[in-house]
Amino acid sequence: MILALLALLLQVHAAPGDHSCIGGNLDGRPGIYLTVTPRPAGDTLIRAAVCYAGNATLPALGSYHGRLFYDATQMTAVRAEESAAGVQAENLAKRGVVDFAGASASGFGNGQLLGVLLRAPRGYEPTLRLEMIEANAVTRASILPQLKIVDAFPRSVSDFTKGTLLSSASCPVKSSAAMSQRPMLTRLVPAVVPMDSLTRGGAVTIDVEGCGFDRERNIVRMLGAVVAEVPSNADGTKIRFAFPAQLPMGGGAALKPGPGSHAISVSVGALTSNSLTLEVR
Repeated sequence: MILALLALLLQVHAAPGDHSCIGGNLDGRPGIYLTVTPRPAGDTLIRAAVCYAGNATLPALGSYHGRLFYDATQMTAVRAEESAAGVQAENLAKRGVVDFAGASASGFGNGQLLGVLLRAPRGYEPTLRLEMIEANAVTRASILPQLKIVDAFPRSVSDFTKGTLLSSASCPVKSSAAMSQRPMLTRLVPAVVPMDSLTRGGAVTIDVEGCGFDRERNIVRMLGAVVAEVPSNADGTKIRFAFPAQLPMGGGAALKPGPGSHAISVSVGALTSNSLTLEVR
């Protein structure tokens, strides 16, 4: 899947030129994190990076696929920067998101997986969000569950008190199926739905993996519509719902989901999760 994506993306690199990755707040764990290089006062260019930090016990990172989201009302993507060894690709064509991927037979070392220059108004403080779709070892086995993903910049306690919703995060240790915490989504299975399946009128079953789900009363939100009273499994880590060919919008109206990226989130009571992207193609 990743190699096919590399062939399709717009900008392919295979040259060195890594930039320093500073910070990360990984607490000594292997992971992937966002960082932004401080810019001089009055500068309109922002340099952002997605960085990888492995360890001696983790298999080498052989391939990855992710998306970096930015506020397209304030920023534009100027260009991607070449990174370290391996074949890497970035697609800047869609406003608000940088799609990136990479593959290396020998594995990527610690450092930059994505470097991108963004243009923003002077004095604007960027808010970026990271979604990691795949992270595989050189053995082709997924190591994404073993990585800590620092998925937003800036990341602080105030981000959560202000209700900032993050994507592709790691679940904390769960104490009970009915714990009163904000639900968190980590993966959609499948993450891509064929458009022809919806055109034929069929409903596609989606598994939402994460934590903090209620045993019976989860609300799935998508495209402005809701699917209520969706149950979870026994430990509150997975719910399943049907992504329908038509979404009821109230007043007897219905919306037919078209191709594109559709945000999925889950609410439990007054608490709403981060959102993950479902692709319809």
